[in-house]
Amino acid sequence: MKNFKIISLIVLVSLLICSVSTAPQSAINHLTDNTGPWQILNNHLATILLGISFVDVQQGWVTGGQNGLGPIILKTTNAGQNWTNCEHSIQSMTFMDIAMSDAQHGICTGLGLGKVAEGTVYTTDGDNWILSETHTEVEAFQSAGAIDNHTVWQVGTWVSLQGSGNGVMISVDGGRTFSENSWPDLTEARYGSFLNSTTGWISGGLWPMSESQSESQSHPILKKSMWFGLDKFGQPIIKSPKEIKAGGGYQAVIAKTQDGGKNWDVQFSDLDAYFYFNEIAFTDEKNGWVVGEGTNSTTGAAAAYIWNSVDGGKTWNQQLFVDQGTMVGISMISAKEGWAVGGVVSPKPVGKIWHTTDGGKTWNDENTALSGLMPFNAAMLDSTHGYAVAVSTRGYCSTLVYRP
Repeated sequence: MKNFKIISLIVLVSLLICSVSTAPQSAINHLTDNTGPWQILNNHLATILLGISFVDVQQGWVTGGQNGLGPIILKTTNAGQNWTNCEHSIQSMTFMDIAMSDAQHGICTGLGLGKVAEGTVYTTDGDNWILSETHTEVEAFQSAGAIDNHTVWQVGTWVSLQGSGNGVMISVDGGRTFSENSWPDLTEARYGSFLNSTTGWISGGLWPMSESQSESQSHPILKKSMWFGLDKFGQPIIKSPKEIKAGGGYQAVIAKTQDGGKNWDVQFSDLDAYFYFNEIAFTDEKNGWVVGEGTNSTTGAAAAYIWNSVDGGKTWNQQLFVDQGTMVGISMISAKEGWAVGGVVSPKPVGKIWHTTDGGKTWNDENTALSGLMPFNAAMLDSTHGYAVAVSTRGYCSTLVYRP
Protein backbone atom coordinates (compact mmCIF):
# COMPACT_ATOMS: atom_id res chain seq x y z
CA MET A 1 0.00 0.00 0.00
CA LYS A 2 2.87 2.37 0.73
CA ASN A 3 4.22 2.09 -2.84
CA PHE A 4 0.75 2.79 -4.20
CA LYS A 5 0.50 5.90 -2.00
CA ILE A 6 3.85 7.20 -3.22
CA ILE A 7 2.88 6.72 -6.87
CA SER A 8 -0.51 8.37 -6.29
CA LEU A 9 1.09 11.39 -4.61
CA ILE A 10 3.60 11.83 -7.43
CA VAL A 11 0.80 11.67 -10.03
CA LEU A 12 -1.22 14.14 -7.96
CA VAL A 13 1.57 16.68 -7.82
CA SER A 14 2.49 16.22 -11.48
CA LEU A 15 -1.06 16.97 -12.58
CA LEU A 16 -1.18 20.11 -10.46
CA ILE A 17 2.17 21.40 -11.74
CA CYS A 18 0.74 21.25 -15.24
CA SER A 19 -2.53 22.97 -14.33
CA VAL A 20 -1.79 25.72 -11.75
CA SER A 21 0.15 28.95 -11.95
CA THR A 22 0.73 31.46 -9.16
CA ALA A 23 -0.33 34.92 -10.27
CA PRO A 24 -1.73 37.22 -7.57
CA GLN A 25 -5.48 37.48 -7.08
CA SER A 26 -7.46 40.63 -6.49
CA ALA A 27 -10.34 40.98 -4.05
CA ILE A 28 -13.60 39.25 -4.94
CA ASN A 29 -17.07 40.37 -3.97
CA HIS A 30 -20.26 38.62 -5.07
CA LEU A 31 -23.19 38.82 -2.65
CA THR A 32 -26.35 36.91 -3.47
CA ASP A 33 -29.27 36.35 -1.12
CA ASN A 34 -31.26 33.14 -0.83
CA THR A 35 -34.18 31.93 1.24
CA GLY A 36 -33.93 29.64 4.25
CA PRO A 37 -31.51 29.55 7.22
CA TRP A 38 -28.56 28.76 4.92
CA GLN A 39 -28.06 31.41 2.27
CA ILE A 40 -25.61 31.89 -0.57
CA LEU A 41 -23.13 34.49 0.61
CA ASN A 42 -20.57 34.60 -2.23
CA ASN A 43 -21.63 32.97 -5.46
CA HIS A 44 -18.69 31.78 -7.62
CA LEU A 45 -16.06 33.01 -5.19
CA ALA A 46 -13.33 30.76 -6.64
CA THR A 47 -12.80 27.72 -8.84
CA ILE A 48 -12.03 25.46 -5.89
CA LEU A 49 -12.56 26.13 -2.18
CA LEU A 50 -11.56 23.31 0.14
CA GLY A 51 -10.97 24.82 3.59
CA ILE A 52 -12.82 27.31 5.80
CA SER A 53 -12.14 28.73 9.27
CA PHE A 54 -13.83 31.58 11.16
CA VAL A 55 -12.73 32.94 14.55
CA ASP A 56 -15.73 35.23 15.02
CA VAL A 57 -18.71 36.47 13.03
CA GLN A 58 -16.64 39.03 11.11
CA GLN A 59 -13.25 37.37 10.55
CA GLY A 60 -12.76 34.27 8.45
CA TRP A 61 -10.57 32.57 5.86
CA VAL A 62 -11.19 30.21 2.95
CA THR A 63 -8.58 28.39 0.94
CA GLY A 64 -8.25 26.51 -2.33
CA GLY A 65 -7.25 27.47 -5.85
CA GLN A 66 -8.27 29.57 -8.81
CA ASN A 67 -7.81 28.38 -12.39
CA GLY A 68 -5.02 30.35 -14.03
CA LEU A 69 -4.13 32.08 -10.77
CA GLY A 70 -2.92 29.34 -8.45
CA PRO A 71 -3.31 28.59 -4.74
CA ILE A 72 -5.28 31.12 -2.72
CA ILE A 73 -5.94 32.08 0.89
CA LEU A 74 -8.80 34.57 1.06
CA LYS A 75 -9.66 36.57 4.17
CA THR A 76 -12.72 38.56 5.19
CA THR A 77 -13.06 41.04 8.06
CA ASN A 78 -16.69 41.95 7.36
CA ALA A 79 -18.57 38.64 7.47
CA GLY A 80 -17.87 37.70 3.89
CA GLN A 81 -19.05 40.86 2.17
CA ASN A 82 -15.52 41.34 0.82
CA TRP A 83 -12.54 39.01 0.47
CA THR A 84 -8.87 39.88 0.00
CA ASN A 85 -5.98 37.67 -0.97
CA CYS A 86 -3.53 36.97 1.84
CA GLU A 87 0.15 37.46 1.12
CA HIS A 88 2.26 34.37 0.57
CA SER A 89 5.18 33.53 -1.68
CA ILE A 90 4.63 29.79 -1.46
CA GLN A 91 4.62 27.80 -4.65
CA SER A 92 2.18 25.23 -3.31
CA MET A 93 0.19 23.05 -5.68
CA THR A 94 -2.96 24.12 -3.89
CA PHE A 95 -4.14 24.74 -0.34
CA MET A 96 -6.52 22.06 0.96
CA ASP A 97 -7.56 23.13 4.48
CA ILE A 98 -7.10 25.95 6.95
CA ALA A 99 -7.43 26.19 10.75
CA MET A 100 -7.17 29.38 12.82
CA SER A 101 -6.94 29.47 16.63
CA ASP A 102 -7.49 33.25 16.74
CA ALA A 103 -7.28 36.21 14.37
CA GLN A 104 -3.47 36.00 14.19
CA HIS A 105 -2.49 32.34 14.45
CA GLY A 106 -3.22 29.34 12.27
CA ILE A 107 -2.02 26.91 9.63
CA CYS A 108 -2.94 26.18 6.04
CA THR A 109 -2.26 22.74 4.64
CA GLY A 110 -1.40 22.01 1.06
CA LEU A 111 0.17 19.79 -1.53
CA GLY A 112 3.94 19.92 -1.84
CA LEU A 113 6.77 18.57 -3.96
CA GLY A 114 10.14 19.22 -2.31
CA LYS A 115 11.44 22.73 -2.95
CA VAL A 116 9.61 22.99 -6.27
CA ALA A 117 6.26 23.47 -4.58
CA GLU A 118 6.02 23.67 -0.80
CA GLY A 119 2.97 22.58 1.18
CA THR A 120 2.13 23.72 4.71
CA VAL A 121 2.26 27.36 5.82
CA TYR A 122 1.50 29.13 9.10
CA THR A 123 0.73 32.69 10.16
CA THR A 124 1.33 34.84 13.25
CA ASP A 125 -0.63 37.89 12.06
CA GLY A 126 -3.52 36.41 10.05
CA ASP A 127 -2.37 38.08 6.83
CA ASN A 128 1.13 36.90 5.95
CA TRP A 129 1.91 33.21 5.63
CA ILE A 130 5.28 31.55 6.27
CA LEU A 131 6.53 28.20 5.03
CA SER A 132 6.79 25.54 7.72
CA GLU A 133 10.33 24.37 8.41
CA THR A 134 9.09 20.77 8.30
CA HIS A 135 8.38 19.86 4.71
CA THR A 136 8.86 16.52 3.01
CA GLU A 137 9.58 15.48 -0.57
CA VAL A 138 5.90 14.97 -1.32
CA GLU A 139 3.00 15.85 0.99
CA ALA A 140 -0.77 15.89 0.76
CA PHE A 141 -2.66 16.98 3.89
CA GLN A 142 -6.43 16.91 3.57
CA SER A 143 -7.46 18.29 6.97
CA ALA A 144 -6.04 20.57 9.66
CA GLY A 145 -6.85 21.75 13.17
CA ALA A 146 -5.74 24.43 15.63
CA ILE A 147 -6.18 23.65 19.31
CA ASP A 148 -4.50 26.87 20.48
CA ASN A 149 -1.87 29.33 19.25
CA HIS A 150 0.86 26.71 19.66
CA THR A 151 -0.72 23.30 19.11
CA VAL A 152 -1.82 22.60 15.52
CA TRP A 153 -2.10 19.41 13.46
CA GLN A 154 -2.54 18.18 9.90
CA VAL A 155 -3.78 14.79 8.66
CA GLY A 156 -2.78 13.17 5.39
CA THR A 157 0.03 11.41 3.56
CA TRP A 158 3.66 12.31 3.01
CA VAL A 159 6.86 10.94 1.50
CA SER A 160 10.34 11.78 2.82
CA LEU A 161 13.85 10.49 2.23
CA GLN A 162 13.34 8.30 5.29
CA GLY A 163 10.19 6.70 3.88
CA SER A 164 6.47 7.32 3.49
CA GLY A 165 4.01 8.37 6.18
CA ASN A 166 0.24 8.23 6.57
CA GLY A 167 -1.41 9.77 9.61
CA VAL A 168 -0.93 13.03 11.51
CA MET A 169 1.78 15.65 11.93
CA ILE A 170 1.56 17.62 15.18
CA SER A 171 3.18 20.98 15.96
CA VAL A 172 3.59 22.61 19.37
CA ASP A 173 5.12 25.81 17.99
CA GLY A 174 2.24 27.07 15.86
CA GLY A 175 3.21 25.25 12.68
CA ARG A 176 6.88 26.18 12.47
CA THR A 177 7.94 22.55 12.95
CA PHE A 178 6.01 19.27 13.05
CA SER A 179 6.53 15.75 14.38
CA GLU A 180 5.59 12.90 12.02
CA ASN A 181 3.23 10.24 13.36
CA SER A 182 1.90 7.46 11.14
CA TRP A 183 -1.26 5.63 12.09
CA PRO A 184 -1.95 1.90 11.41
CA ASP A 185 -1.34 1.38 7.69
CA LEU A 186 -4.80 -0.01 6.91
CA THR A 187 -6.16 2.69 4.64
CA GLU A 188 -5.71 6.38 3.79
CA ALA A 189 -5.87 8.86 6.70
CA ARG A 190 -8.46 11.52 5.81
CA TYR A 191 -9.69 13.60 8.77
CA GLY A 192 -8.72 14.23 12.37
CA SER A 193 -10.16 15.50 15.63
CA PHE A 194 -7.75 16.35 18.46
CA LEU A 195 -8.60 17.58 21.96
CA ASN A 196 -4.98 18.46 22.75
CA SER A 197 -1.45 17.60 21.63
CA THR A 198 -1.75 14.00 22.84
CA THR A 199 -5.38 12.84 22.52
CA GLY A 200 -7.09 12.58 19.17
CA TRP A 201 -8.82 10.45 16.55
CA ILE A 202 -8.32 9.92 12.82
CA SER A 203 -10.97 8.74 10.37
CA GLY A 204 -9.91 7.22 7.09
CA GLY A 205 -11.02 5.24 4.11
CA LEU A 206 -11.16 4.74 0.36
CA TRP A 207 -13.83 4.07 -2.21
CA PRO A 208 -13.57 1.61 -5.13
CA MET A 209 -12.94 3.05 -8.58
CA SER A 210 -12.24 2.04 -12.14
CA GLU A 211 -8.75 2.61 -13.57
CA SER A 212 -9.84 5.85 -15.24
CA GLN A 213 -11.43 7.09 -12.01
CA SER A 214 -8.33 6.28 -9.95
CA GLU A 215 -6.23 8.46 -12.22
CA SER A 216 -8.61 11.40 -11.94
CA GLN A 217 -8.80 11.06 -8.14
CA SER A 218 -5.29 12.52 -7.98
CA HIS A 219 -6.75 16.02 -8.07
CA PRO A 220 -7.25 17.38 -4.52
CA ILE A 221 -10.93 18.27 -4.76
CA LEU A 222 -11.62 14.68 -5.77
CA LYS A 223 -10.05 13.50 -2.52
CA LYS A 224 -12.82 15.24 -0.57
CA SER A 225 -15.63 13.01 -1.79
CA MET A 226 -16.28 10.26 -4.30
CA TRP A 227 -18.96 12.53 -5.75
CA PHE A 228 -16.60 15.29 -6.88
CA GLY A 229 -15.28 15.29 -10.44
CA LEU A 230 -13.66 17.60 -12.96
CA ASP A 231 -14.86 18.52 -16.43
CA LYS A 232 -12.56 18.83 -19.46
CA PHE A 233 -11.77 22.43 -18.51
CA GLY A 234 -10.66 21.49 -14.98
CA GLN A 235 -13.81 22.90 -13.37
CA PRO A 236 -15.32 21.04 -10.37
CA ILE A 237 -18.51 19.07 -10.99
CA ILE A 238 -20.77 16.67 -9.10
CA LYS A 239 -20.76 13.18 -10.60
CA SER A 240 -23.75 11.22 -11.83
CA PRO A 241 -24.91 8.28 -9.66
CA LYS A 242 -24.12 6.05 -12.67
CA GLU A 243 -20.41 6.70 -12.07
CA ILE A 244 -20.45 5.34 -8.51
CA LYS A 245 -19.67 1.69 -7.83
CA ALA A 246 -22.39 -0.16 -5.93
CA GLY A 247 -21.77 -2.91 -3.40
CA GLY A 248 -18.71 -3.50 -1.23
CA GLY A 249 -15.05 -2.70 -1.67
CA TYR A 250 -15.07 0.48 0.42
CA GLN A 251 -12.74 0.98 3.40
CA ALA A 252 -13.56 2.60 6.74
CA VAL A 253 -11.20 2.95 9.72
CA ILE A 254 -11.14 4.98 12.96
CA ALA A 255 -8.19 4.98 15.35
CA LYS A 256 -7.39 6.84 18.59
CA THR A 257 -4.11 8.02 20.06
CA GLN A 258 -3.41 9.17 23.62
CA ASP A 259 0.29 9.91 23.21
CA GLY A 260 0.43 12.30 20.27
CA GLY A 261 0.36 9.67 17.55
CA LYS A 262 3.13 7.36 18.75
CA ASN A 263 0.66 4.55 19.42
CA TRP A 264 -2.81 3.92 18.04
CA ASP A 265 -5.85 1.94 19.12
CA VAL A 266 -7.92 0.88 16.10
CA GLN A 267 -11.53 1.33 17.21
CA PHE A 268 -13.34 0.66 13.94
CA SER A 269 -12.06 -1.23 10.90
CA ASP A 270 -13.92 -2.56 7.87
CA LEU A 271 -11.79 -2.98 4.76
CA ASP A 272 -14.61 -4.41 2.65
CA ALA A 273 -17.41 -2.08 3.65
CA TYR A 274 -20.23 -0.39 1.73
CA PHE A 275 -19.13 3.06 2.95
CA TYR A 276 -16.02 5.08 3.83
CA PHE A 277 -15.49 7.74 6.48
CA ASN A 278 -15.20 11.47 5.96
CA GLU A 279 -14.93 14.07 8.73
CA ILE A 280 -14.79 13.12 12.42
CA ALA A 281 -15.52 15.43 15.37
CA PHE A 282 -15.10 14.85 19.11
CA THR A 283 -16.26 17.49 21.59
CA ASP A 284 -14.70 15.80 24.64
CA GLU A 285 -13.18 12.48 25.77
CA LYS A 286 -16.49 10.65 25.36
CA ASN A 287 -18.67 12.20 22.66
CA GLY A 288 -17.79 11.94 19.00
CA TRP A 289 -19.39 11.83 15.55
CA VAL A 290 -18.24 10.77 12.12
CA VAL A 291 -19.93 11.16 8.73
CA GLY A 292 -19.56 8.83 5.79
CA GLU A 293 -20.91 7.98 2.39
CA GLY A 294 -21.07 5.06 0.02
CA THR A 295 -23.94 2.80 -0.97
CA ASN A 296 -27.06 1.25 0.50
CA SER A 297 -26.05 -2.31 1.40
CA THR A 298 -29.49 -3.59 0.35
CA THR A 299 -30.31 -1.68 -2.84
CA GLY A 300 -26.87 -0.55 -4.02
CA ALA A 301 -28.07 3.06 -4.33
CA ALA A 302 -26.04 5.98 -3.02
CA ALA A 303 -26.25 6.55 0.73
CA ALA A 304 -24.85 8.78 3.47
CA TYR A 305 -24.51 8.12 7.18
CA ILE A 306 -23.82 9.69 10.59
CA TRP A 307 -22.41 7.57 13.44
CA ASN A 308 -22.03 8.55 17.10
CA SER A 309 -19.89 7.32 20.00
CA VAL A 310 -20.51 8.09 23.66
CA ASP A 311 -17.60 6.05 25.01
CA GLY A 312 -14.59 7.69 23.40
CA GLY A 313 -14.82 5.74 20.15
CA LYS A 314 -14.95 2.20 21.59
CA THR A 315 -18.38 1.65 20.02
CA TRP A 316 -20.20 3.44 17.20
CA ASN A 317 -23.94 3.60 16.54
CA GLN A 318 -25.64 4.83 13.40
CA GLN A 319 -27.75 7.96 13.99
CA LEU A 320 -28.78 8.97 10.48
CA PHE A 321 -29.18 7.25 7.11
CA VAL A 322 -29.78 9.35 3.98
CA ASP A 323 -30.93 7.49 0.89
CA GLN A 324 -29.27 8.83 -2.29
CA GLY A 325 -27.13 10.93 0.01
CA THR A 326 -23.63 12.34 0.24
CA MET A 327 -22.06 13.70 3.44
CA VAL A 328 -18.56 15.12 3.79
CA GLY A 329 -18.32 17.49 6.76
CA ILE A 330 -19.53 17.81 10.34
CA SER A 331 -19.13 20.71 12.78
CA MET A 332 -20.09 20.22 16.44
CA ILE A 333 -20.14 23.16 18.86
CA SER A 334 -21.06 21.02 21.89
CA ALA A 335 -22.01 17.49 22.86
CA LYS A 336 -25.61 18.43 22.03
CA GLU A 337 -25.49 20.71 18.99
CA GLY A 338 -23.92 20.40 15.57
CA TRP A 339 -24.36 20.43 11.79
CA ALA A 340 -23.57 17.89 9.07
CA VAL A 341 -23.17 19.04 5.47
CA GLY A 342 -23.79 17.24 2.20
CA GLY A 343 -26.89 16.56 0.14
CA VAL A 344 -28.69 14.13 -2.13
CA VAL A 345 -27.50 13.23 -5.62
CA SER A 346 -30.64 11.80 -7.23
CA PRO A 347 -32.82 12.58 -9.09
CA LYS A 348 -30.69 15.76 -9.20
CA PRO A 349 -27.99 17.20 -6.90
CA VAL A 350 -29.50 19.19 -4.04
CA GLY A 351 -27.41 20.46 -1.14
CA LYS A 352 -28.61 19.76 2.39
CA ILE A 353 -27.45 20.64 5.89
CA TRP A 354 -28.65 18.64 8.89
CA HIS A 355 -28.85 20.13 12.40
CA THR A 356 -29.08 18.44 15.79
CA THR A 357 -29.67 19.95 19.23
CA ASP A 358 -29.96 16.67 21.16
CA GLY A 359 -26.63 15.00 20.48
CA GLY A 360 -27.83 13.38 17.27
CA LYS A 361 -30.94 11.61 18.51
CA THR A 362 -32.64 13.64 15.81
CA TRP A 363 -31.09 15.31 12.76
CA ASN A 364 -33.28 17.88 11.00
CA ASP A 365 -32.84 18.91 7.38
CA GLU A 366 -32.52 22.70 7.59
CA ASN A 367 -32.55 23.60 3.92
CA THR A 368 -33.89 22.02 0.74
CA ALA A 369 -33.33 25.02 -1.54
CA LEU A 370 -29.65 24.51 -2.43
CA SER A 371 -30.29 23.02 -5.86
CA GLY A 372 -27.07 22.34 -7.77
CA LEU A 373 -24.88 23.49 -4.86
CA MET A 374 -23.35 20.86 -2.55
CA PRO A 375 -21.89 22.05 0.80
CA PHE A 376 -18.97 20.00 2.11
CA ASN A 377 -17.11 21.96 4.80
CA ALA A 378 -18.60 24.10 7.59
CA ALA A 379 -17.26 26.41 10.30
CA MET A 380 -19.85 26.89 13.03
CA LEU A 381 -19.28 29.52 15.73
CA ASP A 382 -22.40 29.11 17.89
CA SER A 383 -26.09 28.31 17.63
CA THR A 384 -26.85 31.24 15.33
CA HIS A 385 -23.63 31.91 13.39
CA GLY A 386 -21.76 29.80 10.88
CA TYR A 387 -20.33 29.57 7.37
CA ALA A 388 -19.71 26.84 4.80
CA VAL A 389 -18.11 26.25 1.40
CA ALA A 390 -19.92 24.43 -1.38
CA VAL A 391 -19.21 23.07 -4.86
CA SER A 392 -21.59 23.83 -7.72
CA THR A 393 -22.72 21.67 -10.61
CA ARG A 394 -21.73 24.63 -12.81
CA GLY A 395 -18.00 24.36 -12.18
CA TYR A 396 -17.17 26.71 -9.30
CA CYS A 397 -17.30 26.99 -5.51
CA SER A 398 -19.31 29.35 -3.31
CA THR A 399 -19.68 30.29 0.35
CA LEU A 400 -22.80 29.99 2.49
CA VAL A 401 -23.84 31.80 5.65
CA TYR A 402 -26.14 30.61 8.45
CA ARG A 403 -28.97 33.05 9.19
CA PRO A 404 -31.62 31.24 11.26
